[in-house]
Amino acid sequence: MDYQPMPNAEAHLARQHPTEVYTSFLNCLGRAVKCVSLYGPSHPLSADYVKESLNQLMLIASRTRSDRLVLTLSGDRILVNDMRATETTQTREVLKFFFGAYDLTSITILAAASLAELSGLCVLAASPAQSSGESAFRELLARKGMTHILCISAPDKTESLTRTIVREPLPPSAPTPSAPAPSAPARRPSAFSFGSLLKTLVESAATNPEERLQLYQEAAGLVKEALNRRVDEATHELHAEKQRLVGEKVRTDQVLSTVADGKVIVDKEGKILMMNAAAESISGKRLIDMVGKHITESVNPEIQMVTMSEDLELPTNEKEAKQIRIIAQEEVERALRRSLALVQDDAGRLVGTYSTLPDVAKYKEALRMQDEFLSRVTHDLKAPLASISCGLEMLAARMGPKMAAEETSFVDICLRNTRQLGRMINEILDFSKLESGQMSVHPVATLVTTLLTETVEGLGPWAKTRDISLSAAPAPVGLTVIADPVRLIQILTNLVANAIKSTPAGGRIVVAAGSGTGKERGCAIFSVMDTGCGIPKEDLTRIFGKFYQVEATQERREGVGLGLAIVQDLVTLHRGRVWVESTVGEGSSFFFTIPLAGASAPAEALR
Repeated sequence: MDYQPMPNAEAHLARQHPTEVYTSFLNCLGRAVKCVSLYGPSHPLSADYVKESLNQLMLIASRTRSDRLVLTLSGDRILVNDMRATETTQTREVLKFFFGAYDLTSITILAAASLAELSGLCVLAASPAQSSGESAFRELLARKGMTHILCISAPDKTESLTRTIVREPLPPSAPTPSAPAPSAPARRPSAFSFGSLLKTLVESAATNPEERLQLYQEAAGLVKEALNRRVDEATHELHAEKQRLVGEKVRTDQVLSTVADGKVIVDKEGKILMMNAAAESISGKRLIDMVGKHITESVNPEIQMVTMSEDLELPTNEKEAKQIRIIAQEEVERALRRSLALVQDDAGRLVGTYSTLPDVAKYKEALRMQDEFLSRVTHDLKAPLASISCGLEMLAARMGPKMAAEETSFVDICLRNTRQLGRMINEILDFSKLESGQMSVHPVATLVTTLLTETVEGLGPWAKTRDISLSAAPAPVGLTVIADPVRLIQILTNLVANAIKSTPAGGRIVVAAGSGTGKERGCAIFSVMDTGCGIPKEDLTRIFGKFYQVEATQERREGVGLGLAIVQDLVTLHRGRVWVESTVGEGSSFFFTIPLAGASAPAEALR
């Protein structure tokens, strides 16, 4: 979602009521904090929201002639310059959590704040507090050089209360009457203030104005001391309760965040604002296609389930949501609900979850039947395929000179297809063994040069038939790895075969190896680089999945899409890792690591 500044923003702002202006800024800041927590400050969406917040801050300063905005936490609301803003529930919760994490009462943002400072404020609000307290927050601001973000304590309420109590004027210094007051008891008023009561007591205790003043001062001191003590006690209890509630919320958030990788942010109408990559994968839709649409539009009830509160923005007089809406088919809902249990303590607080795979028995049985099917079918296909291949080879050898050119070409095509089918069957068999854990490697010290040479010699004729240059770059003399040579040649063969399939005539493929550095120290890094069609960016993280093939643009892709999945599993068995770099139209480079001989990973660790 690209950032588009509001047209004629200053003119529009001038027509708004101050409350609307402050609300707009506050909600924009809340969205920026939430976006930073999901994607980080460098994400374009986060940067756009921070820029929009800064623009609104500058426009507000221009209109109000004020050099600052003061955000104050007042009960359950956020005040902006002592005015109540109608922020969204999401914004209120985000900022309340931020204020509570650092025990803040107010934050001042100067109009001269820079984009970096506003972005830094969003990062602090989105990150868990390492230590609480205003002093800790001030240290963070100073350490990050955020001089235009201030943390100012609210006025002491006890002092204000004391001033209210002693606001009653002192009695006038009139001459003291010589006669005593009438002995008849005074009638008690039906209602009186503390000030009038104090005045009555002081006047009855002393007649001299100086003595009365001293009594007033002593009484005010005692009242202030008592109030301070009671306020401290109440504040301590409230602080402890707040810390407990914040701790419970953080714990609940952590439990749910650990259970689920995906995150979806919606507005008060249920329309999608943001989705992270995991949520896109779960829904099968991209954020750019779903933003602004209701979350239910992304649900396939046959395989997915969404639960939503019917009242996304609770009224202030409501304590909890009344209804929860569930979107899913009955079978899907039942399977997912039965697979997850909430773990609570004896007070009913959420402390964890207990889950299993939905219908786990059926799932395991399906996996077992799948593996058994692949093993049986591929094994049963190998014997007749070997007979067909052998018969075609004998026919070509004995009858080749006697056959016409068209017949010879037909036999060659049949031979080529049977060999291709044989490679596909072997791929499926190898993958089945890897999935079931039956594949093993037998590592020995192996010269890298030998591996590169054998790979190039084995696939050289095939590359030549496609007019592709296949070569091996000289490896460092004596470079030796601890690996199973048969499986390592299989890895290189799969990568080179893929390169041949995706490289047009006249292209070039280079196989190379060298010693790793940095975090790859102690490993040899193998590479297969081609000048083929390249791989789109969105496919780079998926090409190592089973049965996945990049969509072909010119011709049908060969194979069943298991070659790279086998490569990844075999490299993992050797305690290495594999990755790819590619540019569409320029080519691809596949890399993988294998432990060097004499490195910290012993041969026994690979068995």
